[in-house]
Amino acid sequence: MAIQLNTEQRRQAIEIMYAYLLAPPNADGRKILELEADLNEKRVSVIENELKPLMTDYLMGSIALASFKIKVDGINKRNSLWGFAGFKGQMFFNMLLNVAQSENECNQEVRTAIEAPANDDIASSRIRTFSSYVERTADQHVHSGGSKHGKPNVSSVPFFLSYFWQVQERDVWPIYCKHSVNVMNDLNLWQPTGDLAADYIKYKRIHEELVLG
Repeated sequence: MAIQLNTEQRRQAIEIMYAYLLAPPNADGRKILELEADLNEKRVSVIENELKPLMTDYLMGSIALASFKIKVDGINKRNSLWGFAGFKGQMFFNMLLNVAQSENECNQEVRTAIEAPANDDIASSRIRTFSSYVERTADQHVHSGGSKHGKPNVSSVPFFLSYFWQVQERDVWPIYCKHSVNVMNDLNLWQPTGDLAADYIKYKRIHEELVLG
């Protein structure tokens, strides 16, 4: 894997990470490491007991897309652990299904896209293919008289897909969340180019590099 960060960028990122993790206890006496461990335990439990079995059923065709969407929404409302209930997650999912001219086509596109990729090249291809479908669906909605405010935004694709990829392989695919992207920008580690597929792969590789130290 090509090196993504120079020596100074890596040093700065690791230094800030340790400062964050070693911060003093909060008001209830708990340290960041304890809070993070607790949250991670909850995420793993929800993934293994609820999300992963649900995804397996959907990918195998045991439940319909609309039912899958509703069940995902319910799980995230009960467990606010990833931010999926927001605009780039559940709202994007709702809009996409609402404006899709063919539910069968939408189902096929979603099912193919959310299955965990075998490697970075396949991940990049899936982001590009699904983005094209979302953009085409949004354009059809507007051209047929629909509101621009009601169309799914293609910029939500990396977060949406990476959420489901992480459910299947949580140690491989980091969620492309806005907060992490902003932190990388603020630290001058990386700036998105606007190429959704390339940006996600770069983001993933920086995560990998920081984990390896």
